[in-house]
Amino acid sequence: MFQDYFSISSIKQLIGELTSNPRYYLKSIHHHSEYGQNIKNNLSLYIFYDALYKYKVIIDDITSLDDYVMQIDRLYRKMSSFDDIMMGIHKILCKSVSSILEIKDLNSEESKQKILSYIYQKFIVDGYYLHGFPTINESDILENGFSSRRYEGHYSEMMKVDGIFRRHDVYNVFKRNFRDSTCFFTDDFVMGCFYSTVAPSYLCSLLTDSHYCKRDRLQDYIVGNYQDLFVDFKKFISTYFNKKEAHFVSKIIHNECRYLNKVPKKISILLIPRKMFSIKQSRLEDYYHKGKDIYCMVDCMLSSKIRNISFSGTIPRSNIQLFSGDFSLKKPLFEMESTFSQKDFEKEENNKKSIFGLKRLDTYGVISIFIVAGSMLITLGIIISIIMIMGGFR
Repeated sequence: MFQDYFSISSIKQLIGELTSNPRYYLKSIHHHSEYGQNIKNNLSLYIFYDALYKYKVIIDDITSLDDYVMQIDRLYRKMSSFDDIMMGIHKILCKSVSSILEIKDLNSEESKQKILSYIYQKFIVDGYYLHGFPTINESDILENGFSSRRYEGHYSEMMKVDGIFRRHDVYNVFKRNFRDSTCFFTDDFVMGCFYSTVAPSYLCSLLTDSHYCKRDRLQDYIVGNYQDLFVDFKKFISTYFNKKEAHFVSKIIHNECRYLNKVPKKISILLIPRKMFSIKQSRLEDYYHKGKDIYCMVDCMLSSKIRNISFSGTIPRSNIQLFSGDFSLKKPLFEMESTFSQKDFEKEENNKKSIFGLKRLDTYGVISIFIVAGSMLITLGIIISIIMIMGGFR
């Protein structure tokens, strides 16, 4: 659906700026502050992908896409607020629609109704609901379609892990009921991007848990730094679980991380036509208010959100569109070790002994040598002083 977009040089260049240039991603946010700090870390990129999505759904003209991207670039360089950037993007889309409809007077009520009606049909009626998922699943979904039960193959192992945590009175570490195959869709593209980067959410909840993360590690998970997160997790369970439990849990989580790490991380979003869901849609009349500025009404429509929509069932390939956006990492992708065995924990136990045993003994050994040497020097000094004194009496 978007493959031709990402071959355009202006889009690739802007993506690079959005993830590396502070001028593009250090912005304030107010009206959309519900996204939270962790989304804000990557909000510049999410908003740009949201802008591409809306352009595709509403305008879908490849010949004017380059100009659209250039206007968005100017917004990022000019505006200091993400709220103003989003409002500016919606204003550009409104102007593009007025051009398509050959409307010159945007102040007449008839023109406002025509513009709103056009956007409503494209974005709401013929629009999509979105599901962010791990990039590793892209090819399978394209080939076989989507099922809300597709993740169940991983659930049985996670339930075993959850059982071990429960034995130690630690509950809900996955923030997920594995007996429920329901998954969720959203109509908020920014949230769709976020859900993709933290998917699968149960693993994200486990590896970023505050019990063993001394600081907020969500951004490490988002950029795919599973190796560091796994190392911290393994250290934690090695302390509180017995050796057999720790090995079993670590092996399962290690394999899950390796599975996700097989492909470079992208923002992967499943797009399903809204018409496939029996969800009550907003009405066109909900957005039109006589005398109100057209840009404000369009912004209201394009910013409206139903949020999470539960789904159970299957979706055939013919009804699926995919968004697969580049995700330039601020950190390098770490390679997970290819093997894992019980010996890892035996080595770790030995390392513990060496860290808290040998090094400690070495330290005290060094101190002891200095004490003995100091005592000998003091004794020698006293003897020399006595000899000198006795020599003086002679």
